[in-house]
Amino acid sequence: MLNGGPGATHEYFECFESFLPAESIEFIYYDQLGCGNSDNPNDTSFWDLNRYVEEVEQVRQALDLNKDNFIEISA
Repeated sequence: MLNGGPGATHEYFECFESFLPAESIEFIYYDQLGCGNSDNPNDTSFWDLNRYVEEVEQVRQALDLNKDNFIEISA
């Protein structure tokens, strides 16, 4: 699950832990660079859409996740 950053954290997704696993839905959330529990280099030049997209792709590859299994939900 991707937060609505920059600046947001994974914390508002924690409520999903109470019902998604019961529906056999696996989910992963993380804090992007500069947010929450992630490293915070305190450099706003990192707040760049292309860098965030590349970060998501690196996480996807590191976790060996099939990109066809991603679901996009926008509020």
